[in-house]
Amino acid sequence: MIGFTANQILLTFSKAERITVEGALVLMRASQAPVHMDSGNPAISLLECLDRQVVDISVDPQSNLQIGFSDEHCLLLLNDSMYESFHLHLGGKSFTF
Repeated sequence: MIGFTANQILLTFSKAERITVEGALVLMRASQAPVHMDSGNPAISLLECLDRQVVDISVDPQSNLQIGFSDEHCLLLLNDSMYESFHLHLGGKSFTF
């Protein structure tokens, strides 16, 4: 499920697994231009990720979180070292980046 509030994007994968995004993110589509957005201006393009299977999750050296989908789309959550950018909620534990 994907939800939007005034300052957050909510990505819910299951009852115990969700990501709350408060910073900038980029949706990279297979063979198309990247779509840049932030939580204050979420692009409707994010809805393209609905009903897609997550096939890969990784963190790059700058602590950006990359979520790869089955259709070769990739959602990149950008880490801003000065502010809270996103929160991972996994199995009852929370992690803030």
